[in-house]
Amino acid sequence: MKSEYKEIHKQADKLMHRTNAMVDDRSHQAAAQVMKSARDVLETIESDRPPRSIEDQIKRMQQNLERLKEHPEAMTPSDTANLEDEYEDLRRDSRSLPGY
Repeated sequence: MKSEYKEIHKQADKLMHRTNAMVDDRSHQAAAQVMKSARDVLETIESDRPPRSIEDQIKRMQQNLERLKEHPEAMTPSDTANLEDEYEDLRRDSRSLPGY
């Protein structure tokens, strides 16, 4: 992994674990997709993808979180909103990576 990705990697790893901890119903399809997307964001960073690819993966995660709002049994709306804010911060940070 590129050294300039270390900080954003730390953020994404923390967010992946927070996301997984906030899921109330792991068997729900929308929740499973959100957990997979969180893992995909982290893997995209680990594979040294260009910053725009990282941002695109974060956008997909945000779209999955948006869909999850329709299923409060899978994750509470407040948890979903908190994660949306945190992933927006991560997305903003991805735009400051070299080569963006």
